Order: sequence, then structure tokens, then C-alpha cells
Amino acid sequence: MKKEIIKKFSLKNSFHSIKYIKNRCKKINHISHKLSFIPFTDFKLNDYEIVSRQMIIKPDKIKRKKKLILLKNLALNLDKLKKFHITHGDINFKNIVFTKKRIFLIDWEPVLIKRVNKKLIFRSTFPYHSISDLKKKQITRKTDLIGFLFLCERLFSGKTNLFNFSNLKNDKWLEDYTMIKNNVFFKLNFRHIYKLVRFKYRSQNSN
Repeated sequence: MKKEIIKKFSLKNSFHSIKYIKNRCKKINHISHKLSFIPFTDFKLNDYEIVSRQMIIKPDKIKRKKKLILLKNLALNLDKLKKFHITHGDINFKNIVFTKKRIFLIDWEPVLIKRVNKKLIFRSTFPYHSISDLKKKQITRKTDLIGFLFLCERLFSGKTNLFNFSNLKNDKWLEDYTMIKNNVFFKLNFRHIYKLVRFKYRSQNSN
């Protein structure tokens, strides 16, 4: 019998409408059947809460070289999400599971924004999100791209990121960090970002 993790989410303080949340749950369930890098995920909704069931993936110990190969596979798979019109919202190292043959993106949450004491709380992990998303009260592909950028940075460098995120007021910092204009960066796909970071560290190692 496959093990599952069960979570409950209150609908009391949700920012989005019940219709929006139901649609997101339906999409997550659908892609968990269609795409092999997403663990099976199911939801049950009533008038006051959502109960999610996600298959637990047991991680394997694998070498860094193998992880980078699997990371490329993740980039290719993330590019497939565009046609399903869905974002993960919290791509970072803690939501990645490596097995010997596959890389999984876990923790697909039904609610990405909620209200707590009249303040909006975003599901994305600081600082791996788009400031413009937060200002517009939404979580979009921009946040997923930034999250994936720093996931690549961590796996290629072998270190947690040391960039100073303390006083970010907009997404302008990305231009200094990547040397790419924001209007260009946000049009990249995940495969491009993987290649960008790989080129950066290969160039550093060759010097």
C-alpha cells in the first residue's frame, strides 16, 4: 500500500473564490495523472475546508552529477505546465525529491494566498518569488521562474544562495543578478534558465 500525506486547508481565510480553488484542485489532480514528475494528488472539498492526499515519495541518495541530469528533466517537465495554465507557486529545494530515476516536485497546494488578520499571506517561500506578483496579489509563472532559477543555482554551486534579499522593492534586482532585462527573463522557459545557470558555472570552473 502506497503511503500518503494528508493535509487540511481552511477555506475561511482564503483570498480566492471557492470556484477558483476548486478549479485549481481539479487541475492539480489532472496533471498528477498526466505528468510523471508530480506525485498523485487528490482533493476533497466541503463548505469549510479542503482535504488533500498526496503520495509520499521516498528519496534516494544520489550523486550531484546525477542530480543535475535530473534537474534538466525537471526543466523540460516544468515547461509542459504552460499548456495546463497552472503554476506551482513555491519551487524551492525543500519541495524537490530525488530518486534514482526521477525528480519530483511535491507540495502542490490548493490555496496560494490567504488572509490572516487582514494581511495577505503568500504560499511562496521568501525570497523565491516575484515582487511584482506580490504587489498584484497573485502568484504567477514569474514566481515559478525565480524559484527555479535559485534551485538551479543551489544544485550547480552546491551552496545555499548568498544574495542579499533584504531590501527588495521590485523585480529590478533580477537584471543585476542575471544580467538579463526583466522583460526578457520572464519570457524565458525553464529549459533556458537551466542552460543559463549551467553556462555560468561552467564558465567559472574553466577560469
